[in-house]
Amino acid sequence: MRRAAGIGVVLLIAMQAAGCLSHTDVGIRSEAKRVQIDNIRSVSVMPFTNHSEDADVGDAMRDALVAALRRRQPFYVRSVSADALPETPEAFRTERLSLEDVSRLRKLLGTDGMLLGWVDRYETYPHAMISLYVELMDLNTGEVAWHADGIWSAHDQVTARNMQYFYKNELHDDNVPHGWQIVRIEPRLFQEFVAYEVVSTLATPSAGE
Repeated sequence: MRRAAGIGVVLLIAMQAAGCLSHTDVGIRSEAKRVQIDNIRSVSVMPFTNHSEDADVGDAMRDALVAALRRRQPFYVRSVSADALPETPEAFRTERLSLEDVSRLRKLLGTDGMLLGWVDRYETYPHAMISLYVELMDLNTGEVAWHADGIWSAHDQVTARNMQYFYKNELHDDNVPHGWQIVRIEPRLFQEFVAYEVVSTLATPSAGE
């Protein structure tokens, strides 16, 4: 379930450096197991693992995602500190947790879900770009109930159209300088846009469900 971080990120970095990241490389992939998600009532959001050169973007993206989840309210969410668990989030890169882990984590966190996130790459110049992966672990079954994996580039035409939609329907302010382009150039708004798109995939069940 977890993406192949090594080769994929190296390839992304090489393509970005060469200036050949095309619209076909940009986008979001997700899978939501509706039955499992409907059984999750509360979620602990762990600190995001940050592999980018920006020291603050991991925390910023987690905050943006928590805010987006609270607006949508699919379940109760709370941010927890890194010392809430003896392990780091890297220890949970697996498709399924053991029953022992499930029981232990549910008792430690006091929730029946755990949200993990990885920022693989983040740039603000010459244009905003982020590579992000998030997954929701069901602490009742130990399985991944939802995951979303994507690359967002402000230089991409499809992403730009989605930014315009986000600006019009979520920001509700026609007096912002630069109009919708502010989402492209303001890091906080770009992060909020990405979080909005990620959380929107929760409403889309996987094929066949």
